[in-house]
Amino acid sequence: MPLKYTPRMCMVPKIEQITTPNKNVQSYFMRTDASYYVNEKYRMAGYRTDEPIIHVLVYGRRLIVDNMAETVDIEGFFDIVNISIDRFGSLEEGLGWLGNRIVAVTERLRIDRKRSFVSVVFHDLLSRTELLGLCNLFINLLSFKGVLVTPYSLSQAVCVVSPSCVVINMYERYSTVSFVEDFWVVDAMCVSGESSKGFVLHDSVDFVDEFNKVRIFEEKNVYWCDLCDYKGECLDIMRQHFNEAHAGNVECHEGCDDHFKMHILMYDESGDLCSRIYARLGYVLTKEKIKKIGSKVMVIKHNECEVPEDELSACFERFGVHAEITVYEEPMDEAILGVMERFSNLDCMKEVWMTDKEWNSVGLRVLKEKVLFVI
Repeated sequence: MPLKYTPRMCMVPKIEQITTPNKNVQSYFMRTDASYYVNEKYRMAGYRTDEPIIHVLVYGRRLIVDNMAETVDIEGFFDIVNISIDRFGSLEEGLGWLGNRIVAVTERLRIDRKRSFVSVVFHDLLSRTELLGLCNLFINLLSFKGVLVTPYSLSQAVCVVSPSCVVINMYERYSTVSFVEDFWVVDAMCVSGESSKGFVLHDSVDFVDEFNKVRIFEEKNVYWCDLCDYKGECLDIMRQHFNEAHAGNVECHEGCDDHFKMHILMYDESGDLCSRIYARLGYVLTKEKIKKIGSKVMVIKHNECEVPEDELSACFERFGVHAEITVYEEPMDEAILGVMERFSNLDCMKEVWMTDKEWNSVGLRVLKEKVLFVI
């Protein structure tokens, strides 16, 4: 017999469905599940009135605040792509060191942090633990009212108005590669002969594995078929797939007993920049997305390194994509901050701003829905 009333203990507060400005930004939870619980007035659209937005770039050896108004040398803060574990004994020590420099700059510029919002451009490959610490630094320790976090490669794509592209940053010791689709960082990797682990806390990695594709590839042997988008973890399954789907359609090397091994590849993190890009494209993206993203390639030089344009072109041609490669001889940090100033003020970006009330409500859970990259 149905109840004539709803017991108070079973009442569920209503919450509006989240609307986002990008098709890739979505909740990873049930639609009936409240993704974050704050009053409407504490979300960006109703929370900010006339407070200024401060723009901060934390990348490489430089900390830039408020559109080149102040530049601080932070050499040694990063070890390749993560916060240096050799220089700092803990994540708190490293972020405290960075926070002290930001405080000194904001005081010199007479910025009232408690009445300001901050747009932060950060290194793409920070670990989840480091990114959580960075958000906590700006909101709870530096007392900003809200934060917008944007990966460095995404800001470069926005700077040249390229929604879908491959962004390659080349340095003396390493290179970073990011795949951007519709202003969303699908995946990023570092190509280096040195390791860069950074700070990792168990509390921040005990989540669904799909949020970190790199970790999955490191723990499993993942095979893929270069004739289609099929992927698997067992070579026997891949052999069966090839025999059923491609054996009668492929004309090359008909007499070879191990013919399928020429088309079934295993993920391998060894090799030069171009071979790593080729492998990563095959494992992370479908062929349709490769054609969409690989049609434009940005290469940004941060030193006097030589760009292997011919090898890069050949890498994408193996997927049937003619890549338009553009080489930038110098970093575009000043242009990035100028573009991000307009980008962060767009009405459609209000959904990806995270206010202090939202962060202190549920932390990581709301951050997952406020970012234009995989975390």
